[in-house]
Order: sequence, then structure tokens, then C-alpha cells
Amino acid sequence: MGSGPGSGLTPRVAGIGLMVLSVVGGIAAGVVMPDPRWSLIAAIVLTGATIGMAIGLLWSRRRSWAEDFWPPRIPTRTKGERMMRNMRVLAYLLVLVAPVLLGLAAWSLREARGEWSTSVLIVLVAVAYAGGGIGMLRDVRRAQQGMTPRPEDSRHPEDTRATAADGWRPLGPRAARSDAAAAMPLWTVLALLAVQLPTFLPKTGGPLPAPLFLGLLVFAAVIFIVLRLRAPQVEVHVERRRVRVRGREVGWDQVTTALLRSAPPWEGVPRTLVLVLGDDDRLRAPVVLRDHEALSLSEAETRILTDVIDASAIAIPRAKEDPRGKFSAQLFPTNLEKDTARAMVLHPPTMHDPVPTPT
Repeated sequence: MGSGPGSGLTPRVAGIGLMVLSVVGGIAAGVVMPDPRWSLIAAIVLTGATIGMAIGLLWSRRRSWAEDFWPPRIPTRTKGERMMRNMRVLAYLLVLVAPVLLGLAAWSLREARGEWSTSVLIVLVAVAYAGGGIGMLRDVRRAQQGMTPRPEDSRHPEDTRATAADGWRPLGPRAARSDAAAAMPLWTVLALLAVQLPTFLPKTGGPLPAPLFLGLLVFAAVIFIVLRLRAPQVEVHVERRRVRVRGREVGWDQVTTALLRSAPPWEGVPRTLVLVLGDDDRLRAPVVLRDHEALSLSEAETRILTDVIDASAIAIPRAKEDPRGKFSAQLFPTNLEKDTARAMVLHPPTMHDPVPTPT
């Protein structure tokens, strides 16, 4: 029998309950803080709510009361493990400010005497911080679980992408980047903008200016479009020996460049590997080799991609000032040689293998 605060109470339930009580305490402290009779007690309650939020968060991460709940006790060996530790600490900090922000929102609502716009914005920032922190903790746990090699990571998936009637067929899945990594800059910028919005509010209160909301929506739409453009669907026509991306197609022999993208770039954590093929113009054809360690291409797609590389003219570019290519490796460190690109397709590096590029 594990010991803990409550018979039969799991750490997860106890932690979530303590976090809820901390949020309620923070809001209550913000409501009574403007009253001089209760301001000191409110400050003490708000401090306790912050501490309770931290304890509840740590409890919720434990599987049992007998388990140690601070993973950094395990010796850190790789850059990926250090990065996960830093992400975990950052996530804790994001979640811990929630009671303080909610208390501030309650205090602002009482002081503003019914003008709720500023309080709503503070609540939105608190929700964004807490949601971002919880999401980061979930991603860290998923990454830690994926650090144990799985048999399915070494097996090619079934070939489920069919060839169309015109002979074109998708080559692997769409090269979407990690949702958490892609969305974090957007959340951060939106949260910072939300914090600054009260500065632009009319002094008399009232609704937020429409241009500010419109600007945030346009910004979010632009970020979404940019991320979408970075992940087009690559198609191949085997009989015609052509590659097509967004309606633009080139012959296999016109492919002249190849580079490997790794997200995240460090070793020791599950990562996504994308081989980007290109020509001398502006064609960029990203093909996913691994998606969070799992192989993305079927055996048939792997053979097709190796045929594309065999028929290509892939080479490291040469600068005009260096016609012999003596310094090409230093000037174009992310580009691959043809043989290296073929090896990456046949045997995509795992999380424990180095990649030949610094990206």
C-alpha cells in the first residue's frame, strides 16, 4: 500500500484537486484584496495558492505515491534530455502563474467597477499560459515514452496511398512539422499581444477596438498559411519519371539538391526527419522519412524515392567564387551528396544516430 494524502486517493486525482483549489484560492484572494481589512490575508492566500499549484502539478505527474516525482534525478546524458528537462521547468513556470493571473483578473474586475474588458484579457492570458504549460508537459511525457525503441519504428508502413488515374501518386505523407513546436511561437506572440491590449483600450471601458481583434486574426491566419506552405504534398509519376509539387513538375534528372531537416535537431528524443529535394529553380519537395521516429514511407515508396535519387543530378552546390567546390561543405552545410541522400532514404537515422547536417 502506497502512502499519501488520503486513503485510496491517487496522486493524479489529488494533484488535480489541489490545482483546482489553488485556482479558486487565487480568484478569491483577488476579489478581497482591494479591501484593506483582508489585503494581508489575501496576499497570504495568493502565495499559498501558487505553492499549492506547484505541489498539485507535481502530484499529478506521479504514477503512485511511492514514485519519485522529479525525473531530473536521472543523470542527464544527451542534449535532447537536457532540452526536455528545460521544457519541463518552463512548463511548470507557465502553469504556476495561473492563480496569480486569475487573482489579478478578479482584483481588476472589482476595481474597474463592472468594466470587464481588461479582466477578460487577463483570464485569456492565464488560460493560454496554463494550456501551453500542460501541453508542453504532455509532449515531454510522450517524448520520454518514445525514447524506448519500438519494434514498429523499424518496420515500413503498409502502402495505402493509391496511384491516381492519371498516374500520379503521393510520395509519403504531407511534411507537417510538430504541432507543438509550430504553434508555440504563435501562442507566445498572441499572449504578449493580449497583455499589451489593455494599453490601447478606451479609458471609458467598453468593447475592444475591432481593428485589434482583426489584427490578431490576420496574424494567426498568416502563421497558419506559412506553416501550411512549408508542408506541401509531393507526388511522383513513375512512368513519366516526374516529380510534382503544387502543380509544378520537373523530371527526376532535374533534381539537383537534397538536404535533411530534423525536428527537433538534437539527438536523444523522438524526431521527425524530412528529406527536401530541389532543382536549380525554386522547386522544394519535402518527403517525410520518419515521423516521431516511426518510418513514414512504405517499401514501395522507398524504392521509388531511391529511383528518383539514382536518376537525379544531386550534388552540393558550388558558389560562383568557388568554382572547384573546395569550400562547398562549409558554404552549404545543410546539403547532402547523392550517395548520402540515398543512404538516408534506405536507413533513416534514429533518435540515437547523428544526422549529417546541423539542422
